[in-house]
Amino acid sequence: MKIVDPDESVIVTLANEIRASEKDTDLIDEFIAGQVRIPIVEPGGLVHFLYRGSAEDVGIQVGYNSRMGSAPMKRVEETDLWYLSYELRPTGRYDYAFQIDLGKIVADTLNSRPAPGVKNWSELVMPGWQPHTREVSIKGSVEERTFPSAAFDDERKVEVYLPAGYGSSVTDDELLIVTDGVAARDAGEMVEILDSLPGQGMAPTITAFLPFPKGRLWAETGGGQRDVATRMIAGDLIPFLRAEYRILPGRSHVCITGTGLGGYLSLNTAFSFPKSIGKVATQSAGIYNSAFARALLDKARKAAAHKPQIHMEWYESDEFDPGEDVHVQRDNALVARSLRNWGFKVTTKEHASGTGWGSWRNDMPNLLTHFLASDGE
Repeated sequence: MKIVDPDESVIVTLANEIRASEKDTDLIDEFIAGQVRIPIVEPGGLVHFLYRGSAEDVGIQVGYNSRMGSAPMKRVEETDLWYLSYELRPTGRYDYAFQIDLGKIVADTLNSRPAPGVKNWSELVMPGWQPHTREVSIKGSVEERTFPSAAFDDERKVEVYLPAGYGSSVTDDELLIVTDGVAARDAGEMVEILDSLPGQGMAPTITAFLPFPKGRLWAETGGGQRDVATRMIAGDLIPFLRAEYRILPGRSHVCITGTGLGGYLSLNTAFSFPKSIGKVATQSAGIYNSAFARALLDKARKAAAHKPQIHMEWYESDEFDPGEDVHVQRDNALVARSLRNWGFKVTTKEHASGTGWGSWRNDMPNLLTHFLASDGE
């Protein structure tokens, strides 16, 4: 993904026509009305992002490199039309937003596709992007439960997805714990995904969506209480679920998964309690810098006697800011490589696309069936 300044493009042609005409507003109106889609995608992955409106300065963020700020857009002289061109993967999917006068973040009013799960952002789907198709024949059910947490000395809520037929079955099922439960359920459409997967070879799976109390997401995933949260999951939640539901015995039938910070917590929990959790799968795990990576690897060394299986996925445009040592793509790859060198069974996939819930939920079916269709250890 890079910014380009093509010598010949539809935008350059429009700018030249405006310079030669006194009817710039009419030309812009006609130009926009004549586009099949905005942003404008030319063959080969050349993309022109457009913003129209009064402003002194307009920037654009493509992906979530928020710490780096917005890239300044170019203004067609003496008009209210702004543009910037990128080379993007022809098979990719990207979230983006505009920043007006170095302040307000706004979505693209010329594009009717909102970014899933992100306020005031828009979604760009490139022509070669392959959406995952879902076919649901029978639905499972979701129930909310409360369990006591000795780790936090409080009570916690959990939403439990029961696969179709659970009530009439006498067999035990796999267990999946989703650490970013609310976002995965809503923006990630994970209940609908779970309903669609039995026909694609996934084993019957009880899924626990774990929400975090309001305002405590950072503290309990990447902050000062993250180790307490690992004890809550392994010491409180898993025993509660085993007591209340029919779950296959043994750690090989317990998988934990998460995206972003939820992915970091998933890895941290699996390494802290490898006797309880046999599998962990992450998407864009929030390994935000070298210190986060070192902390995980220190835990992994101690788990070497009971190595959980690991599957990690990340994206080309995951969060990046060299000035703050933030490089999610680099540090996910570093952790995966180190684990593999220490004898962990690790599989990985780097997606040539943008990150975010639109990508995560599209890739979630393959991630889940990677582990949950297997027979375990």
